[in-house]
Amino acid sequence: MAFGDGDLVLLDPAFLPTSSFITHVQVSCQLSVAALLFFDSVITIDDEVKYFWSTPYSSAHLIYFSNKYIGLLCSLGSIYFRPFHATEPLCELFLLLHTSGLVTTLLVDYILLLRVLALYQGGNVKKVIWGLRLLYILQGAVRTFLLVKTRLYEKIAVGAYSMSASMAVCGFLRVVPQIWVDSYWTIPLCFELTLAIMILIKAIGFWSINKKKFGLINVLVQDQVFFLVLVLISSTLQILANQPKIESISAPYILGAIGSPLILSTIGNRLLFHLKDEAERSSFRSESDQISTLSALEFA
Repeated sequence: MAFGDGDLVLLDPAFLPTSSFITHVQVSCQLSVAALLFFDSVITIDDEVKYFWSTPYSSAHLIYFSNKYIGLLCSLGSIYFRPFHATEPLCELFLLLHTSGLVTTLLVDYILLLRVLALYQGGNVKKVIWGLRLLYILQGAVRTFLLVKTRLYEKIAVGAYSMSASMAVCGFLRVVPQIWVDSYWTIPLCFELTLAIMILIKAIGFWSINKKKFGLINVLVQDQVFFLVLVLISSTLQILANQPKIESISAPYILGAIGSPLILSTIGNRLLFHLKDEAERSSFRSESDQISTLSALEFA
């Protein structure tokens, strides 16, 4: 919601019904996302206990619990800041919670990157490994820069329907250029596509030997393709949700909720579960002997 200049922007009371409707839609959408994340955390508790409660602490634990609970807590926190009791500090905190979407996508991208790097360990492929790492850092830095630049450009403001500010909402003084929004959501899609291509190239080499033998490779490819499709859907919906020509009042918020990057955190958790399941089964086959890099350590 874009406002005019001023510390406290007075809004037309005639806009109050529309604002109330928007707030209701936002809260409903955010509650749906939070409910989905909570439901996922419940149904995966068995795998969580098996792989993360009864095993020695590692970096995978930090990635898993950060990926799982940052999205859940931030989605719940966003619901609290929706009603008409906005102040500038609360609006700033609300925007800070929105950075959880960036954190979630970066965490899941990092999980996928580790899977790809595991395939490319060994041999004369150091340039490929460093290239992928550099690409990950670069895309994360660019997205962070765009996010910070957007927040500074928008200039957060508080809009009230009376001088007492008893009914106030968060808003912005300026609307950001559309190219910034499109770029922000296109970058992760390009990175995921690159990872998918890299893992497919390596997988073809393994499949040419014996496709059935390398079950762990099959899991990697399936997860990568599945997640790429989800990123495509998420990015597309976010771009559509931020189109200025959408006439429907509720459509941007509904599209944004369906394409919420927080939902991708559920996929990130399953990436770890799938790999650990397959690595556990592979320990009884000759697969781990054929590919030393796909060891329990690599996928811990």
